[in-house]
Amino acid sequence: MNSIFTTITKRKLLNDLIENVQIEGQLDIISFLDKIWSLDSISSQDSRFNTARGDIWQHMINNNDFTLRYLYFEYFDLINSYDEIFIKFLETFIHPDVRFDLEDINKNVIRINKHLKGDNYEMAISEMISGYPVYKIRKIAQQLGTKSPKNIIFASNGLKPEIILTDTLDNEIEIVKNGEFCLIYDEQINDFQGLTWKTLIDWWKNKNQGLFDKDIDYERDLYKRLEDSLNENESEKFLFFNYFKVFKDILQEKLPALIPQVYLHYDPKTIKELSGVKRVSQQRIDFLLLLPNNIRIILEIDGKQHYTININSNEVSPKNYAEMVKEDRLLKLKGYEVYRFGGYEFMNSENPKFMIESFFSNLFIKYGLK
Repeated sequence: MNSIFTTITKRKLLNDLIENVQIEGQLDIISFLDKIWSLDSISSQDSRFNTARGDIWQHMINNNDFTLRYLYFEYFDLINSYDEIFIKFLETFIHPDVRFDLEDINKNVIRINKHLKGDNYEMAISEMISGYPVYKIRKIAQQLGTKSPKNIIFASNGLKPEIILTDTLDNEIEIVKNGEFCLIYDEQINDFQGLTWKTLIDWWKNKNQGLFDKDIDYERDLYKRLEDSLNENESEKFLFFNYFKVFKDILQEKLPALIPQVYLHYDPKTIKELSGVKRVSQQRIDFLLLLPNNIRIILEIDGKQHYTININSNEVSPKNYAEMVKEDRLLKLKGYEVYRFGGYEFMNSENPKFMIESFFSNLFIKYGLK
C-alpha cells in the first residue's frame, strides 16, 4: 500500500507520542479512540464481546493488560493503516476537544512536525474554534510562505536602500548605501508568537540603548520613527494611529506589530533607470503583520494610481489594475493573506475609525487573538 508517510516516520512519531505524551488528552481512552475508529463498527478480538468497544474496556480499563504500544502497533496496526486513519489520529490528538492547553498544543505540534517534515508534510492551522486552533495535515513542499522571515527591511523614510547579497547560499544581505533611512529586523521570530509590538519595542530598546537619554520612552520613540516613514499619506497615518489607539490596551502583549513600508521585493535600479520597465512588481508594501503560526498579513491602501493612468488623472488604466491583481495572486500563492483598503474609504466613509476597528477585530477573531 502506497503511503504519503513512510513507515519509518509513522513508527518514530508514534513511539515519541507513546513515550512522552498522554495521547488521549482530557478524554478517557474509549472516547478518544472512538473519534478515530468508531469502535462499534470493528469486530471484537475477544469472544466475550461483540465489538472493539468491549475489548478496549476489558483490556485498557478493567484489567489494564494492553500496553499502549500493543494497542496502537498491534491491535489497531496504526503503522500499516491507510493514510486517512493515520491523519485522523494525529488531527484528533491535537484537536481542542482533546487538549485545550495552548502551550501543550504548541509543543505537540512542534513534536509532530519534527517527524513529518522529512516526508514534506506538516500540521498547520486551518481554523479557530472558541479561540483555539484546529490543525490539519498539509503538504509543505510548495508552501513558500511558511518559513520564518529572515530579514524585514521596513520604515524607509528617505532614499531607497542599496542591497547586496553577501552570501548567495545562505541568502545573507547587506545594505551598502542609504541604510540610515530604513530599519532592518533580523532577529529570530518565534513561529508561535509572530512579531508582537512588545518584541519590536524590546528590539528597538536594545538597538538604541545608550544612544538616547536614559529616560527615553522607547515605545513612543519607535512609534514616531515608524510614523515618520508614512510621509504625507494621511490614509496610512490614520490607519496606523487608530490601530494602536484601539488595540494596544485590548491585546496588550499579544498585539502584533503593524510594520509599515516593508520591502517585499527588491530591484537595485529605479523605474527611471529602467526606462519605465518594471522587473519586479510592487517592491514595497504599505503594512505587514506577522501573526502566530507563520500567518503573514499584507495590508494595502490603494490610491488612484492603482487603477488610473496616474495620480493626477481620472482615466481608468486596465493595465495598472491587472498588475495589481496579478501581484495579489502571486502573494497568496506564496502564503500571504492580502487585504486592500480603497483610499476613498478613508475620505468618504461615514465612520472610517469604526471601519478600521471592525476590520482588525474580525481579523483577530479569525486567528484567535481576541
